[in-house]
Amino acid sequence: MAPLDGNASIDDLLEGLKSKLESEVDGEELEALYISGSQRRAWISTWSRRIDESNKIARLLRHRLNRLPAINRLPFEIFGEIFLYLQSETSSSSFQLPITKPNLNQANSWTKVTHVCRHWRQSAQNNKALWCHIALGDKLTQPAFLAKSFLKLSHPLPIKIEQALGLLSPREEEEMNEFYRSLLDHPDRIFGLYIRGHLPDAAWDLLQSSMPKIVEVELCFELLHPPPGGIAPGEPVREGEIGNFLGGHTSSLQKLSLEHYSWPRQAYPALTHLYLVNEHHMDMVFEDEFYDVLQALSSTLQFLYLDDSGPIIEEPDEFFILPTEEKILMPMLQHIEMYPARAYRDTNCLLMILHNLRLPKIVTIVWFSRLTGSLSEYRPDRWGMSMTPPAENLACVANVICSAYRMDCHAVSGKTLHLDPHFTFFADLEVWLSLLPNVVTLGLPYYFGFQDYQDNTYRILELHPKLKTVCLYPGDHLVLLLSDIEMKEGFCPLLEVLIILDADYDDIPDESGSESRKLVSHGLEPLCLSADKSMVRRRLSLQTTYTLRFAMGHMDGLRLD
Repeated sequence: MAPLDGNASIDDLLEGLKSKLESEVDGEELEALYISGSQRRAWISTWSRRIDESNKIARLLRHRLNRLPAINRLPFEIFGEIFLYLQSETSSSSFQLPITKPNLNQANSWTKVTHVCRHWRQSAQNNKALWCHIALGDKLTQPAFLAKSFLKLSHPLPIKIEQALGLLSPREEEEMNEFYRSLLDHPDRIFGLYIRGHLPDAAWDLLQSSMPKIVEVELCFELLHPPPGGIAPGEPVREGEIGNFLGGHTSSLQKLSLEHYSWPRQAYPALTHLYLVNEHHMDMVFEDEFYDVLQALSSTLQFLYLDDSGPIIEEPDEFFILPTEEKILMPMLQHIEMYPARAYRDTNCLLMILHNLRLPKIVTIVWFSRLTGSLSEYRPDRWGMSMTPPAENLACVANVICSAYRMDCHAVSGKTLHLDPHFTFFADLEVWLSLLPNVVTLGLPYYFGFQDYQDNTYRILELHPKLKTVCLYPGDHLVLLLSDIEMKEGFCPLLEVLIILDADYDDIPDESGSESRKLVSHGLEPLCLSADKSMVRRRLSLQTTYTLRFAMGHMDGLRLD
């Protein structure tokens, strides 16, 4: 080894010391067999001193290491978790309700932080789980290159491929075809496919191939950017038809979402989620065919979402209701959402389908408000049956609240009936409450506070003596409402909580306000609110008490159960 000069680097010096020790150790061991006791003691002293010096060098090296940014000393595993969290912040969510159109243009923005330094990049590359979600948005300049890189870095873990591409250049088209052809060699790695818009030929071939471990498939056959002179707007790609879907092997598939589609008539023995949106040949879907699908899925299906899909039922009087023993038993179904075809939204009686199902575990039913229409026209016949879910699905309702569970929808969720506040009027609410004998909680729509008190709020509360919790916007009728509650003997006799909502915190009354003085003038106790804007008030006529609480905000999202 060449001698080291004064300009040698630390690495050169350490390497020189290592080489020196390795070259001399054998000779010293042989010589140590013939030395005297005094020489042995001198050697021990010398090597002890050298060890002390090496410890000082090690401490100096650790000091230099500690001067680096602390974040770089984190182990790979912690970096991996940080990157996974960043990835989750920008990733899209499939099979979540309400359905939203995904935006994949930011799905890979998390990768920028992996370029901060070599250590961060190596940490990311060592975490295979980071690269299992291949998201290809229409703003990518080289989608195939990114897809191939993710496929390689994630090997051999299962992968999810999410694509929302517009039309590609011929070169990009061939590169994407090459990527999808490579997937045909690894079909057992594909866990999820979420393909929207343009379908390269090889992707079409993949959809007709067996993927033994596929669990989720989401397909939208609507082009993102139809070319001039191409297919007409609204027309699906390739008629939305898949001739040999998944090669006929669907035993592993649990979640299926189809949009702008033609129904692939196959069996799905393990399906738990079925979302159908904008069926291309909807006028060709017959009730019997639809029931056959539900019957085939009856033992596994948990979530059913129908939007512009399913049969068209225009005449409830002609609808055949199956005998109880022949109704389709769906023991696992927990959630149904139903939105009729846009061309039939004022005439389709889609809710009639529920009358031919037995749903022992149903938790949530959501339906388009116009399927119910104006309940003031309700009558106990087939037309009435077409306006609401079956009585057995309403029997558990204990809470009625006029708030939007979904935009333009009514919904039964658990023990709560959510009524569309823009489509529920006094006459509708009266009928709803007559159909719900077990209601103890009521949230009135905001506009009741601005209408005639005697003909609206008072009458609703008077007709339903079982109410224990009431939430409303009283408008200018607060004093009159409290006077009726506290002075009239038969008015809301079981009331325990009265919640007064106001959109503006500054409008909540206080001890010195005009409402408090008006209460005193009516012979009632003044307002004396605690820090949470509540107080316990006496009901002189019943010798009981109830809690009055003021809250800022709106009915939407308010939990009353």
